[in-house]
Amino acid sequence: MDSISGLISAIATLMWPIVVFAIVLVFRADISSLLKRIRKGKVLGQEVELDPEVKEFKKTVEEAGEEIPVLPKDEEESEQAVLEFDRDTKEVLDAASVNPELGIMKLSSLLEREIRALAASRGILEKTMRISFLGLFDSLVSAGLLPKHTSESIRTFWRLRNEIVHGKKVEPARNTVIFLDVGLNLLETVRSIPRQTITVYKKGIELFADSDCSETIADATGVILKITSDDGIKTRFQIFPTTKSNYYREGQEVSWEWDLSKVWDSAWYIDPDTNEKQAAWGSSGEFTGRHLEDI
Repeated sequence: MDSISGLISAIATLMWPIVVFAIVLVFRADISSLLKRIRKGKVLGQEVELDPEVKEFKKTVEEAGEEIPVLPKDEEESEQAVLEFDRDTKEVLDAASVNPELGIMKLSSLLEREIRALAASRGILEKTMRISFLGLFDSLVSAGLLPKHTSESIRTFWRLRNEIVHGKKVEPARNTVIFLDVGLNLLETVRSIPRQTITVYKKGIELFADSDCSETIADATGVILKITSDDGIKTRFQIFPTTKSNYYREGQEVSWEWDLSKVWDSAWYIDPDTNEKQAAWGSSGEFTGRHLEDI
């Protein structure tokens, strides 16, 4: 009886990752409750024995989630955040249902997108080339923009991701499943890091060299940016000169980037909302921020 019991236990241990992904494929709508059961360390009544590195990664991500301040959000913002995370989770699970490694690759691309967005809001992007993810990550760490456990979690995620995807580390399938689940928690944590957002409010604003708005500035137009503080409480609107007005799309979030090789002296504009003449700036370099999807 002991040998039969051992055999049944062994079969259950080998089969449960297959069952998990079968459920993912068929019951994607109920995947949240499934992941909660995985997170507790039990599936189908079986204790999940984790690889030590995956177990440590799980612990670090849990600590990372506790060090991010919870900022107040209005109902609309909260609903939008939930919808976006649900959409991203579905994309990861769709890929993982085909192949777990594909799910990890999709998750890593989403995580990279969030890191680039954070860097974009701080103006620390390379202007002449697309900096590597790890290079960008190191820049954020050096600037003190990533909390301790969050930076440790991201570094561990990237190392384990490379080991799993490139076959340098052979793990039981259950470790890959749980690694994917914990990685989704990490993505949610990174997305909750407070950051300034810069959105194009109006573009193509005519600029003038005098307060009467009679002498047009011909070599630039104004772009009005809506700038929201890290805590989401303070919002200001500010106009800057640009020579690439046709590039911008109103309502799109952009990076905080500048070209100081060209500087415009004092300028004025007519506010498109109030139709009043307003001072634009005393002196300003060119705003060259990029749409986040172009970074």
